[in-house]
Amino acid sequence: MERGCGLLAHITSLKDDFGYGCFSQEAISFVDFLKETGQKYWQLLPLSPVDMYGSPYSNPSFFAIEPTLVSLYDFFDKKQLEERGLKPKLSLDEYKKIKLAILEEIFAVHKKTTAQTKFEKENAYWLDDYADYMTMEKVLGKGFSLFSPEEKDRNSKATKKILSGNKKTVDFFKFVQFLAFSQWAKIKAYANKNGIAIIGDMPFYPATDSDVVWAKPELFQMENGKPKFVSGVPGDYFNEDGQVWNTPVYDVDYIKNTNFEFVVQRFKHSHILYDYVRVDHFRGYASFFKIPADRPLAKYGKWEKGLGLNLFKALKKEKFDKIILEDLGVIDKKVVSLKEKTGFAGMKVYQFAFDGNPENPFLPAYYERSSVAYLGTHDNDTFCGFISDAPKETKDLILKNLNIYENATDKQICYAAISAVLSSNASVVILMPQDLLCQGKNFRINKPGTVDENWKYQMPKKIYSKEVKDFLRFAINLHNR
Repeated sequence: MERGCGLLAHITSLKDDFGYGCFSQEAISFVDFLKETGQKYWQLLPLSPVDMYGSPYSNPSFFAIEPTLVSLYDFFDKKQLEERGLKPKLSLDEYKKIKLAILEEIFAVHKKTTAQTKFEKENAYWLDDYADYMTMEKVLGKGFSLFSPEEKDRNSKATKKILSGNKKTVDFFKFVQFLAFSQWAKIKAYANKNGIAIIGDMPFYPATDSDVVWAKPELFQMENGKPKFVSGVPGDYFNEDGQVWNTPVYDVDYIKNTNFEFVVQRFKHSHILYDYVRVDHFRGYASFFKIPADRPLAKYGKWEKGLGLNLFKALKKEKFDKIILEDLGVIDKKVVSLKEKTGFAGMKVYQFAFDGNPENPFLPAYYERSSVAYLGTHDNDTFCGFISDAPKETKDLILKNLNIYENATDKQICYAAISAVLSSNASVVILMPQDLLCQGKNFRINKPGTVDENWKYQMPKKIYSKEVKDFLRFAINLHNR
């Protein structure tokens, strides 16, 4: 990757008139800001549909885009949207219901275009399953895990009867995806035209209630429509008790015996949406942690060998090589070996550097050129939050590493940390708006192992201030980024 800098800001953080960001002018304005300040990269969280808590990492589809990311400003002005119920400070559930109702209104008067027909044909490999599954969920009022045995069968008479009787609903879900992909393609094209590469994110597992588990259960360790094992991780930096994610785990033998066809297809799809793909939970490709579904506690889990190097060889054959590996968490020698053999960039997180080891690989002095560096990711606290909660010995280590005085303010420490990471050998540095604004722990994006108060971060307009712009331009030039 070209030496440079970028920001991690998800679409939903670019708030519009109603509090949730979408594919609107706000995204274009953010691209303009990136260009003006000398950035080369814009990193996103997954564009995937979100769960009831707003998480894009527990999603009902690997391939679809979250419907509420569609901008309604292409069809109505602010006043007309307010008349239809949109307003600031709605809950996520209220916002989604109102926005989907407006999309249904648009669909009712829409006539299919040649462009939509082409989109549906080119994306049939996932779009048919997605639209059918979402129709099943809507008609039945429940997700896959609560379907009857007949409804869990993609090809049963019961399923076919439901789908044939609700063709308009199927067509609606396809129409919304056509809008979403069309709008995102314009934003991505604008970013690329202005020298900004998009870094996307590819989750490792789907939700249990998802189109792929319903349509392709053979990809997972399932029995009679239920997971035999569920996913998770043992204790790590983020959660000492481990985490139980409660999604089905992969049937590695089946995927290998089908020449990784489904996984390669996922990477191909991600490379259409993004310029670079961050591979979430990379260690799961070396080995993944599985927990018996009838004993869903991390302490009962065990490791199983993952898809391994042959998958990445297959990806390179297909020229899907613009990949960043999220090599964090419980990392052993096999994970390190797999990463080295792939040759892809890994991640360095400055917040992990302060365990007292003077040769900690997360210290900027040890960053390899083929790495992407962060003060923290979406799973970490903000840097000011990290400083404020750090024990005295950790804060002393931070001050020593940054070579700044003991009574420095949190803002001075935060900006010194940004400069330290920017000065490193890492090819790419990705900053968080929260750290540029020195926001505290109440502004973090996600706290792993919890479900409340996550995925709600809204980036204030202060990010566009002269102070932030001047600092970014100065730092980019100073550190040759």
